[in-house]
Amino acid sequence: EDASDAFQELRDRCDVRVLVESGVFAGLRAPVPAATVREMRRQFKLSKGQMDRCCEMVLLRALDRRDAEAALAYRLFVKSRLYRQNEEVLAGLGREERNAKLHEAFRAVEEAYRATLRSVDERLPRAQ
Repeated sequence: EDASDAFQELRDRCDVRVLVESGVFAGLRAPVPAATVREMRRQFKLSKGQMDRCCEMVLLRALDRRDAEAALAYRLFVKSRLYRQNEEVLAGLGREERNAKLHEAFRAVEEAYRATLRSVDERLPRAQ
């Protein structure tokens, strides 16, 4: 059963806060190795989807948008997950349309993450 959007956002805020406070992401940049994500998932007892979202949010929170290489790596990291999540639908599209759909999905996800992070940052010092 899927959680309601409001409950999912609350869960995201709480889990992101715990991950940031724990310091497990200190020094990590996208792409985070799958083994590292699996270990964090096990350690914090999060579902795969929840860990993926939280990992992406914590990385976005620390991302220096002026660093073009880091921004590209982050964008490709998120788009890779989005592609895997929607592979059946996207595989039937042409390359240009598939890339456009992935970019549109990335923008929507990034906007939602930024909204969640604003709420997290109200309660958490930026230095972490």
